[in-house]
Amino acid sequence: MAAGGLFQRAEGPIAPTTAILGGVPTMQVDVPITAICLIFFVFGAITHLRLHRLNSKRGHKFHLSDMVFDFCMVRNITCVMRLAWATQPTNNSIIVAALIFENAGVVVLFAVNAVLAQRVLRALHPNFGWRPIVGVFFTGILISVPVIIIWNIVNLTLSYFAIGPETTHDFLLFGSAYTTFLSLLPIFIIIGGLSAPSAVLIEDFGTGSFIAKVLILLLASSLLVAGTLTRLIGALVLYPFDAPGKVDSKVLFYITGFLLEIIVVYLYAILRIDLRFHIPDGSRGPGDYSGMNVVETVETSDTATSNGDATSLQSLVSRSSSIATK
Repeated sequence: MAAGGLFQRAEGPIAPTTAILGGVPTMQVDVPITAICLIFFVFGAITHLRLHRLNSKRGHKFHLSDMVFDFCMVRNITCVMRLAWATQPTNNSIIVAALIFENAGVVVLFAVNAVLAQRVLRALHPNFGWRPIVGVFFTGILISVPVIIIWNIVNLTLSYFAIGPETTHDFLLFGSAYTTFLSLLPIFIIIGGLSAPSAVLIEDFGTGSFIAKVLILLLASSLLVAGTLTRLIGALVLYPFDAPGKVDSKVLFYITGFLLEIIVVYLYAILRIDLRFHIPDGSRGPGDYSGMNVVETVETSDTATSNGDATSLQSLVSRSSSIATK
């Protein structure tokens, strides 16, 4: 983001010379807003943790609720660091810590949306969605999430110690571009999945209509894209620290950042994605989401049992006839 710009001296952590998204927090404006955001994130964490524990007690596995809880906890730390930054606006160590947590959190939601998009794709095109190469792709996406978090943290830290500032800025720009790709990925998958023709019926899963699942994921992804695009523009267009641009404004920062993230967190809780997007345990191929494989297994078992009963009955009749003849 714009925070990783050029610096004036080689000792660190040092103050940036380029504008920061949201600017330097102040006691009058940022403390009240950030405190309200902190309250929402705290209750968001409690809500998703409670859902996760309730589901676990009844054997309903949905670990994505735990991931949303993790995101809320990261945002709680982000808000705390921003409050500390407002009280000590010239403490460069606090600035670095605040920006690190600010950049590290939202990627967790991208991982959640990637998993949800994979389930939608497998429902729309089970024969394609369950192919090993597709599974490898999504596994790679999930692995890349902690990698890009570490990437952004390392390069942001290095930029504040003025180690190769121009090169570090390019690395941060790559990190912003990749996180933007992660935020857009579910939208691309859904549009592609709905556009491609399919010879099989949709294998719906969870509760609620399938179209509702698609709309929920599209809405959440679109809200998060707004934040990543803002951060990407902030990384592309640099302004002096004492003359920030419109993209660095506090209004845009809180709306496209904290506000939209809070909406997504509560959207997932209120609309119960833990029920809507739940899939049967042990799903490994086409037919598992819809329960078709279970039905086929039961039918096969019933057929075998019926055949066995018929054979036993036939044997009993034969033996009875033989006894009667004798």
